[in-house]
Amino acid sequence: MNDHESIKSVLQDWKIIQGSKLERLGNDYDSERRKRRISKNAAYSVCFSLTMKSGNSWFIFMSKAPSLSRYKDIRSVNLMAVAYYHAPDGLRAVKLNLSGLMTVFTWQVFSSYNEKAGLNLTEPEDIVEDFFHTNGYFESRLTDNAGSTSTLSICRSGMLPGEMQPDGWIMAKDFISRDEASQEQKETEEEILKTLQKDIEDELNKPDTDRDHYNFLTDLMKGISPDKRRD
Repeated sequence: MNDHESIKSVLQDWKIIQGSKLERLGNDYDSERRKRRISKNAAYSVCFSLTMKSGNSWFIFMSKAPSLSRYKDIRSVNLMAVAYYHAPDGLRAVKLNLSGLMTVFTWQVFSSYNEKAGLNLTEPEDIVEDFFHTNGYFESRLTDNAGSTSTLSICRSGMLPGEMQPDGWIMAKDFISRDEASQEQKETEEEILKTLQKDIEDELNKPDTDRDHYNFLTDLMKGISPDKRRD
């Protein structure tokens, strides 16, 4: 299958997962936290693995939302869904975003991440899992070029240059560390963080603050800030 066919298959999977599996996984996560007496302050990330009839594999990550100081119950759970499949160049992954902006990650992203993070992992699935365990949040900027739109996505470990596809999703093509980023890329990151901080402050200062939107922005800011791996 090409990327368009794979994405269609992933979206069909996601409807099934939402309809019959997410509630059970959320209850399993909540039960595990309680049985292990995990501190209410701890993020405690758990990765559930699924294999669908389509042949796609999934990682469903659950943890306490970063914006919450204490875990209360299943309503405190932060969810991230990642599907992965085999392509000619290696594993590719699809991350579904709440905003609706979907990102496809090429194998080059994971290979570069494994090398530059010094992980020395050998199993492709382990590399993909570690990447998303550490990098659960992304914020992107789009730049119009002649006939195409380039993208730069910021995450906790570094940056992902890519390209917007005609169907409206991002293709992340590589992973670069902050040490090797160009001055332009560093300035883009600084702009992203300043804009996000302003959005957080503006939302908080509204007389009718949208608490869900504020929590989303706060989660995003904490999630893309560097130098802290998720626990």
